[in-house]
Amino acid sequence: MQCCICGAAAEDQTPGDFDGIRVACRHCGVYEVNGAVLDRLLRLSLPARAEALAKARHFASQGQTPQIDTRIL
Repeated sequence: MQCCICGAAAEDQTPGDFDGIRVACRHCGVYEVNGAVLDRLLRLSLPARAEALAKARHFASQGQTPQIDTRIL
């Protein structure tokens, strides 16, 4: 798969019960995108997607996987 943020090759780590995707990218790290905002995220420019991931990292508690969801987008 491709990273939703930078477009590089990435690994899909989505658990079967998660509504969205979990991505592991060597450039962007591990993050999750909620299914409700996935289409909207993919339509953003590269800098806007990177900003969304930065916001998700800011909101994530230490040790928690950053999640791009409705509070981010």
